[in-house]
Amino acid sequence: MNNFQSVFAGHLSAYIKVRRVLGFRSEETAYFLEAFDGWIFERNHTGPLTQDLALEFACSHSKTSTNYCARRYQCFMFRLSSPNWHERPH
Repeated sequence: MNNFQSVFAGHLSAYIKVRRVLGFRSEETAYFLEAFDGWIFERNHTGPLTQDLALEFACSHSKTSTNYCARRYQCFMFRLSSPNWHERPH
């Protein structure tokens, strides 16, 4: 079970749940989203998810490869196209 804490907690939990119900293996995605949630929570971010924010997180570890950064960023591609994603789910 995920213990998301950031402003995006509800959305992240719901997304992981939907992926699992649909039969997707979500271990790597859940790992990246948990890391993102912790990163956002530590920074007390309360605004929307933006491409700049996702890229900053994806590239936040200087010792990782470009491929690893790209995989981290891909976890957010699904949400950057939704303009109201930062709002709390109903």
